[in-house]
Amino acid sequence: MPVILEKQPAKHNRKELIDAIFREWSGKSTMNEPIVLAEEIAQTNTLHVIVVWSRWNGIPERERSAMIMDAYAIFQNPQQKQITIALGATPDEACRMGFFPYRVKTMLRADDTAKRSDIEAAMISEKAVPTDDGPQLLYRNFEDASQAFNRLNTKLPNLWAVVHEQRTEE
Repeated sequence: MPVILEKQPAKHNRKELIDAIFREWSGKSTMNEPIVLAEEIAQTNTLHVIVVWSRWNGIPERERSAMIMDAYAIFQNPQQKQITIALGATPDEACRMGFFPYRVKTMLRADDTAKRSDIEAAMISEKAVPTDDGPQLLYRNFEDASQAFNRLNTKLPNLWAVVHEQRTEE
């Protein structure tokens, strides 16, 4: 008879995660994550919501969506729109799905004198999020990426580039 090993669910504090999403929605968060992306759908007067967060790692998709809905239930008032899509994704998952086609990346050369700690501090100030490839500056549009590039270039000149990454089908 085969042995079937069931995966144990990740240990997480559900209330803590819901509270963090609520804080982000209400504008009270000082953290780089979670990132709440809400798109109003005019035809149906509803919302599609994506919460991008590295803390989703190991949490089943259905539970992620339920936590987003619970946070919205705390946040909303009666005039607000109903959510029809609630998606929780890690930064890597969101990038693979094409939600962040623009990035601001460092373009270090061998003769650059910038310190790694200065670069990381600048990236954190621009709300870098952790990914499998290290901290990344992720943007949904060119305008936001360009504005971040300009701020970073003021702090540490000639080290940055805006990159548009095309999503490839797997």
